[in-house]
Parts: sequence; structure tokens; C-alpha cells
Amino acid sequence: MLRIFGLFILLISPSLVTSQSMLIDTGGDVAGRGAGLIETSPVIINETYKGTPYLNEDYSVISINKIEGETFSARFNAAADAMEILVKDGKAYNLSRDTNLEVTFLISNKKYRVFYYKNENNSNRNGYFVVLNDDDIKLLKKEIIKFHDEKLATNSYDSARPAEFKREKDKYYFLLKDQIYVTEVPKRKKDLVYALNLDSEKKDKVEKFMKKNRIKTNKEEGLIELFNYINTL
Repeated sequence: MLRIFGLFILLISPSLVTSQSMLIDTGGDVAGRGAGLIETSPVIINETYKGTPYLNEDYSVISINKIEGETFSARFNAAADAMEILVKDGKAYNLSRDTNLEVTFLISNKKYRVFYYKNENNSNRNGYFVVLNDDDIKLLKKEIIKFHDEKLATNSYDSARPAEFKREKDKYYFLLKDQIYVTEVPKRKKDLVYALNLDSEKKDKVEKFMKKNRIKTNKEEGLIELFNYINTL
């Protein structure tokens, strides 16, 4: 049974935005953003689902770059691509999906930022990415949890399946300097070097570096090592 709770919107002056007014809209579309727009997300509760929409169900201490000197409790809802913040009323709200905000989980030093990307349907979206390298050529990670609807048994030989949240494989992206949309890291090394839009001298150095250090671009540690090197060129 799904229960959807209400939605309200509050407009305030951007100059009056405080730590308690950093609440989110629910959509991921690029259009329709506005400074000072605050709303609660509809809270959807499915009492029969398996799994979890969260990377970690526990709230952790975070800081927000635009609100100096304060910390908050938050958790990342990967299924909804939303950063849930606890406020003084004890309720959780979604932090505004603003590309100028950076959320840092203080214990792990894990940093999240919003970037523009194209989804599986080639639609323009924006969402949270983990920042793995923040230099001119940024390396980013997209953490994914997908919701699968319940399956009803259609006959006596079929079996029912409850609604379920499933953790998917992380996807890796990079963002070139002066570009707006991130690019997914290609699977082939040659395609990656080409996509980075490097000059011939840098391409040669990168290819030699990958070969010498046996860089595996299908591994996070390999990508981090590679992009750390690329940003020194």
C-alpha cells in the first residue's frame, strides 16, 4: 500500500534563506528552477518493500558550503536522488537541488554536488554525484538504487515478488572544464582518452601512463589514479 503525503510550497526572498529553509523540490528536470523556492517532497511509504532507498539509513553529520558554521543531520536517498535533511521540527526535507551547493559528510569526508546529465532516455536531468576529483577535469560517481514494482502471481505456477529497492552498479562520469553536462566514462580505454579531448602530446602521455601503471578503468581506484595524473598535465 502506497501512502502519499502532502506537498506545500513556500516562496521567500533569496537573501532570507537560512539553514532551516534549505528544502527541496522533487523533480529532476532542468527547467523550472528558481532561487528561494522551497517545498517539501511528497513522502512515499511502501510498507511491503524489500531493501532500502538509502546508501545508509542512518542520518550522518554534514556541512553545507553555503551555510558556514553549522552542521546538520542528513542521508542520501539514491532511489529518489535526494538529500534528506533533518530540521528542528524533527521532520526530514529534501535539500534544494542547486548546482552551487556542496554537501560534505564529515565523518567520511564524502562530498556530493549536483551536476547536469542525460539519463537513460537521453532526457536532460540534474542530480547528485560524489566528487572523486575536483580539478579542471572532474571525476564523479553516480550511486544508483532502483525501485522495482511488486509482481503478482498470474497463475498457480507463478510466484509473487514484493516491491523492492535494488542497489545497482555505480556509474562514473567526468566533466571537462567549461562544459555543463557530465559525460559517462566509456568502457574502452581508447574511447576514454578520445572523449577527454586532449591534445596529441597529452593523449600519448596518458596512454603510456595507463600501460605502465596497468590502470584498470573499470575500477574506481584506477579511475582516481588516472584522473589525478591527467590533471597534472
